[in-house]
Amino acid sequence: MSLDDILNKTDKGKLYSHILDKSPLYPVILDSKENVLAFPPIINSEFSHITNKTKNLFVDFTGTDLKSVMDVGKVMVTTFADYGANIESVNVISPQNQINYPDLSTRKLMIKQKTINQLLGLNMNNSEIIESLQASRFNAKIINNSLSVEIPSYRIDILHPIDLVEEVAIGYGLWKIEPEKPYPIHYGTRNPLKEFTSLVSEIMVGSGFQEIMNFTLSNIQKQFKMMQIKEQNYIKIHKPKSLENEIIRTWLIPGLLQVLHLSKKELYPQNIFEIGKVASIKNGLPIENLNLGVMMINSETGYAQIKSILDSLTHILELKSSITPVQHSSFIDGRVGKIMINNVNVGTIGEIDLQVLENHQLEDPTVCFEIDLNILFNIKYK
Repeated sequence: MSLDDILNKTDKGKLYSHILDKSPLYPVILDSKENVLAFPPIINSEFSHITNKTKNLFVDFTGTDLKSVMDVGKVMVTTFADYGANIESVNVISPQNQINYPDLSTRKLMIKQKTINQLLGLNMNNSEIIESLQASRFNAKIINNSLSVEIPSYRIDILHPIDLVEEVAIGYGLWKIEPEKPYPIHYGTRNPLKEFTSLVSEIMVGSGFQEIMNFTLSNIQKQFKMMQIKEQNYIKIHKPKSLENEIIRTWLIPGLLQVLHLSKKELYPQNIFEIGKVASIKNGLPIENLNLGVMMINSETGYAQIKSILDSLTHILELKSSITPVQHSSFIDGRVGKIMINNVNVGTIGEIDLQVLENHQLEDPTVCFEIDLNILFNIKYK
């Protein structure tokens, strides 16, 4: 087979051919008689096949990173040395440089006694630390109040002084380190905002509403165009996988209308609510809020019904709300307002505009309100 045949037709060639995609030449290892020994990193030659009669081994390390290949070689030759082999060096000449290989010189790392004791929870002196390192086959000595540890060439796994702490623990004896309970013990509590949202959820369920949960991701069509409002201050998803999930929702009401659209064949009245996160851009920065959205649909539903639900919610929370009329193109003129608590705007309440209902294929009157729970929480507890 040609080299191209090997790359295109064999399993190993198909698996590893990407390594050679940008190479103008292919690497091949030949012996003195021009016999092919290997086509690295793809496949070895049948000519160099090992049997139980093989007496001599030729081991090659190939890779795309020189340091990684040299490190693997150091581990292998020192392993052979442990079995009694002699190690001899060779001079490797390449167009870039000249290397005497293998380089089995040691390297040094510095670490302080204090660092080791703090991380292991022990109180060892320098002599005990050196003794533990020697038990793990590391030489060490004291230099300027720090430990200088000599790292053997084959210990390529020692990358950082923290690795030496583990070696000290192993040399000391992991079984000798007695576990202790941390002190002091701090018992966790629920997040106060989560407690507050759970209370709001209980109030809404007790008022006869069913909780729903929509996706945080939405799209411009649902959040703006179908709601008859200007596209602004939204956070767009980079490279969305579908047009259904191209932005983070800016408010909950569009999602509640989508739920009513999907369940319009069910019996009325339908009373639903959602507590969920929304996000928008304010003063050039992304802002995330936790909102409450409440919606009612029925042939006899009107502004008075949703206002009574809002009053019930604020009464239970021991707050007092008022409504200031506003204009909003998603709602019917004269039946929409901003919700004020302690002179702070916390949300919007109103009756959905007829065109918006038609956009969602809904026929019955629909009323709703949406409140920023972060602001509401701060008003009540801060």
